[in-house]
Amino acid sequence: MSTSKVSSTINSSNEEFWDEPCGFNAYTELGFNSSSDFDEWYFNYYPYLFDFIPFDSFQGKNVLEVGLGFGSVSQKIIECGADYHGLDIAQNPVSIVKERLKNLDKKGSVRQGSVLECPWSDSYFDFVVSIGCLHHTGDFIAALKEVNRVLKVRGTAVIMVYNAFSYRQWFTSPFSTIFQFFNDIYKDPSLRKGEEKERLLYDSNKKQEAAPCTQFVGKRGLIKTLKTYFSKVTVVRSENVGDSFFLRWLPRHKKLKYFGPIFGLDLYAVMKNDFLCKFSWIIKV
Repeated sequence: MSTSKVSSTINSSNEEFWDEPCGFNAYTELGFNSSSDFDEWYFNYYPYLFDFIPFDSFQGKNVLEVGLGFGSVSQKIIECGADYHGLDIAQNPVSIVKERLKNLDKKGSVRQGSVLECPWSDSYFDFVVSIGCLHHTGDFIAALKEVNRVLKVRGTAVIMVYNAFSYRQWFTSPFSTIFQFFNDIYKDPSLRKGEEKERLLYDSNKKQEAAPCTQFVGKRGLIKTLKTYFSKVTVVRSENVGDSFFLRWLPRHKKLKYFGPIFGLDLYAVMKNDFLCKFSWIIKV
């Protein structure tokens, strides 16, 4: 099957799956009645987001957010005075963020589409933010290339992807994790597509269906990949520990402090660009 057909198939599946926005389960199970209450919970639950997303730098800047979910990050970016642009594969998250813009009486551009064919021109954005999206596209490398393409020289990108060597992977998929671990050390660091049982542990809808595609990458592999497309990788750090079986008796803030940076569920990366790096990989192709 050709790459374009694979992308088309995954895009179609992702469009259907993610029409139920990321965060829907938390919103309903925790009994929220308003987006503001959900947003307060969201940033308390993921307090480290402020370490990676430079909200204070967004005033008057062109900012693209890829993967919108319930729009909590979107609203924070908008409130910080950014010239906001949002992109999501599914219609419902797009509608949610458009409604947030309307309620805030702010202008912005929110589009439905795939980051694999990002619908903005070259070097358009000062910042690109994508939390928990690029590893679901089916082609992480192609997604990174598009982020690079639309990012200005000296621009900044912030992404979050799933950690191949988190505590969850070691406990629930030990053989796949061991294989990827030794491959990362002795061969080339790589991305691995998760099996359905793995994907269910991270993202599921109300029908208990798994996200169509999820790729896992380790810290070493992520750094190597990012350095191919960005001139400077300033931060790569693991974060996030779930509330399920792992140390359930320990308060979340302590789990985040002591275990998140060692083998957290997620990897956060902050990248910057200069002119030479932005175009050197294109020349090599």
